[in-house]
Amino acid sequence: MAWDDAHPPADPAAQDDPQRRLAELRDFALLHARAQGISRRECRDVGAEAATESDWVAGWSDRARALRRRGDPLGACRRYGMARFPYVDGPERARALGECIASFDDWRCRRGIERLEVEGAGRRFACWTAGLGGRRPLVVVLGGIVSIKEQWAQFIPAARRLGYAVAVTEMPGVGENPLDYGPGSEDVLTAVLDACAQRMEVRTAHVVGMSFGGHLALRCALGDGRVRGLVTVGAPVRAPFEALVDRRGLPGLTARTLAHVCGAGDDRLPAILAGMALDADRLARLDLPLHYLESLRDEVIPRSDVDLVHRHVRGRRIVSCDDVHGSPANVNRTRVWMFGSLLALRGAGTRARALHALSGLPVRPDDGSGRTRTGSTR
Repeated sequence: MAWDDAHPPADPAAQDDPQRRLAELRDFALLHARAQGISRRECRDVGAEAATESDWVAGWSDRARALRRRGDPLGACRRYGMARFPYVDGPERARALGECIASFDDWRCRRGIERLEVEGAGRRFACWTAGLGGRRPLVVVLGGIVSIKEQWAQFIPAARRLGYAVAVTEMPGVGENPLDYGPGSEDVLTAVLDACAQRMEVRTAHVVGMSFGGHLALRCALGDGRVRGLVTVGAPVRAPFEALVDRRGLPGLTARTLAHVCGAGDDRLPAILAGMALDADRLARLDLPLHYLESLRDEVIPRSDVDLVHRHVRGRRIVSCDDVHGSPANVNRTRVWMFGSLLALRGAGTRARALHALSGLPVRPDDGSGRTRTGSTR
């Protein structure tokens, strides 16, 4: 079945249906809950108790407050983050985001995690950093259009144990980043590298970019030679940007979130993002290792986008997971694969191969021409 057949044009009336939107919110939130150690059961319980999106915000906020009172600021941070999901659209979610950041502050202050303010396009945005100032290599982490930097709390100490200095930031329009998403947004990553370079030598940096954050990392690598390795889960390349013309193939929540981070109405999205698609020529110019995890039932990123990466990026290593966007049912396997990929980028081949084998994710093979053998990983 073709991607557009599987994802017909969005029905505007259906997308304005509060119950349809709430159901979509429950589905998409599961990945972000599971990635932070929130159980599937808790996520379903909050979703079942919510008759409206306001109920969703209140349900997660109530759980967050209870955890904070019990002395668990990280647990509170995660649930406040779920309350503001997918983006701040009013005072309730704005309060949840503020409490999320405050709870993270409570947790990080005893763990050597610092706040770094970055200047970009005349505005300031924030990173959480650790280990700057030494001689370690740098890894920059960038989530997608619904992922705030606080979601990466436990990644920071884990990456430090792998020998990295770390900077975690957000895409334009996400969390505390006040910029609008659009052409040139990859400069966010360049600005982070420049800010880190004031504290340490940054000749080589690796980037972990999730979904649309992975796309920005690809674009940044084309213009900033300091980016020497990428790890991504479900980075779009071309099709989702082309789909914005008539919203074919994009789930309603994705289209609404893109409109939010762009600071524009749905009708302006095609004009804003039309030039952001990556074609074969630009992909062929990428000269660096790219570790890419594709989800075989991805409802946001079609297989054709991964095919473009597979055919044109020389340094790519693509693994596959039988799951939906972000592989929410395989969070632990994805995490093991990700750390194995970072070790591979650092040249720790033996340890990298061990973690890749432990993840159990199959590598997408070639047939000798650079093309995938049909059905080889399904």
